[in-house]
Amino acid sequence: MSYLNMILKAIHRVSKNRLEYFKLKNGGYGIYIIIPCISLMLTGCKKLVSIDPPPTVLLSETVYNSDATAIAAISSIYTKMAGNYTSQVSLYPGYSADEFNNFSTGITETAFFTNSLNATNVGTKFWPNSYNYIYQANALLEGLQQSTGVSNPIKSQLNGEAKFLRALLYFYLVNLYGDLPLILSTNYSINSIASRTSKDQVFSQIVSDLKDAESSLNVNYLAGDGVTVSNEKLRPTKAAARSLLARVLIYQKDWSNAEAYATTVISSGVYSLNTTDLTKVWAKNSSEAIWQISTNPSYNTYEGNQFIAIATPQYVSLSSSLLGAFESGDKRRVNWVGSVSVGTNTYYFPYKYRVQNSTTVSEYVMMLRYAELFLIRAEAYANQNKLSQAITDLNTIRSRAGLPALAASLSQSQILGAIEQERRIELFSEWGDRWLFLKRTGRIDTVMSVATPLKGNNSWNTNYQLYPIPQAELTADPNLTQNPGY
Repeated sequence: MSYLNMILKAIHRVSKNRLEYFKLKNGGYGIYIIIPCISLMLTGCKKLVSIDPPPTVLLSETVYNSDATAIAAISSIYTKMAGNYTSQVSLYPGYSADEFNNFSTGITETAFFTNSLNATNVGTKFWPNSYNYIYQANALLEGLQQSTGVSNPIKSQLNGEAKFLRALLYFYLVNLYGDLPLILSTNYSINSIASRTSKDQVFSQIVSDLKDAESSLNVNYLAGDGVTVSNEKLRPTKAAARSLLARVLIYQKDWSNAEAYATTVISSGVYSLNTTDLTKVWAKNSSEAIWQISTNPSYNTYEGNQFIAIATPQYVSLSSSLLGAFESGDKRRVNWVGSVSVGTNTYYFPYKYRVQNSTTVSEYVMMLRYAELFLIRAEAYANQNKLSQAITDLNTIRSRAGLPALAASLSQSQILGAIEQERRIELFSEWGDRWLFLKRTGRIDTVMSVATPLKGNNSWNTNYQLYPIPQAELTADPNLTQNPGY
């Protein structure tokens, strides 16, 4: 359909007394266009332009004129991300790693699972969605800079949230694809022909954005008005920025600063591990939640809806490799793994989210959680030869799981092996952590050369650790090049 036809169709909708806006997409970047009043094509124009949009409608002409509309702009990104984006980051890298068995017959799902991706079967799971959200974050940053209608406290908070979101999105993009375009504005003429930026430069921008976010974000959780202190953990705080910084810094092997940021959050006294009921870790406003997102009230979270099986799984079950990695007596095995029997078959599935379908909202999407910080700090300690401190942090996680403490005499290499084990068990099915860990520690070839043939592919190629850029993006941008091996 041509742009003109889209405009005409949208104007037809406006003529039915409904305020509308629509999105044009080109090269992965979304642009929201307000339908103008065109007197030669539409009668009754004066009546239409006199209608005031509600304060939460995201129209580019009004979005930066008040605190309410500016807050609505960032809230709309959260709402969209809490749909398929968050669950996809957990699902598809989990397919790629050794966590899941595949039950989907979809071409894309099968390709991720068998490590047989190419530019045409990779689908549109991460690249276009991520850049769409980045575009919206950039638009928010630019709009706030020019706005005179948004109050300074709200402007500071939203600047922090937008940079925090941009950093989070680039973190996953750069880890999944490697070098990639670093888009920091809404200038389409530049963005549409952007070439790849080095991974190191992208990481530098991520750190810069997170440090800016740390200084701008509120120390308290805020309600929907951006001012009132809330018990709901649905807006990023300084602790969220520090937690993500700690994670990013271990990817850069900046051990001392990763330790410092993790310690700041751990010692804040705001968060605590749930040691009484492990089934409640993913409950809304959990004591372990550093940041959560509210999603579809029809079934609480996409993660719960997709992972929980009540019959033969729709997407995944847990691999025998993962199930075999649990130690005897691990409470996480009892509380975080569900099972369903169908005939003579028993399927085991991720049961961290406990709600598959319910209109009563008791769970939010867990974006950042407290337990990870102990694993981050343990790794930072171990790589600085602070071995006793590393063991203490690992034992904090193991104690909550009902497991015996690790021996104080472990060597550095043994501690690093224990960290891999604890990350695998503590963070399974969460945000592709297993896949990203294997990549950044150089363990991926060793593990996947064994796992890939078991998943139906003949052999593992080290190039598979980076995903292929979708063909549609290569076609749209003449300066974009494909990853090696594709």
